[in-house]
Amino acid sequence: MKIERASMPMSSALDPDKVPKDSPLWKAAEGMEANFLKEMMRNMRKTVQEAPEMENDKGYQLFRGMLDDHYAESAAKTQGIGLAELIVRQVLEQSKARDFSVPVRELNKSDVIKK
Repeated sequence: MKIERASMPMSSALDPDKVPKDSPLWKAAEGMEANFLKEMMRNMRKTVQEAPEMENDKGYQLFRGMLDDHYAESAAKTQGIGLAELIVRQVLEQSKARDFSVPVRELNKSDVIKK
């Protein structure tokens, strides 16, 4: 995903509320918040003891994982925990402090992210 500086209004200064909610910046921030919530819910599930009949049921495990993912995505899109707003604010602060004269290229399928 490429976030172009031209798509953000210049009057937005450091106020995330002035950046349109359908902008690529907000979508990326909400996606990051959803991923954080998904990981948090997975780790919370590990602390709960399963019923013996459901512990080895693969269908139940799959359904529960998908339901947790849906809850996390829904929470991030509605109000969330405020992480998306913090991310947008931080990106706006960084973009104000940096020079974006360096050309940005799209990611290719051959690009690899190493862990």
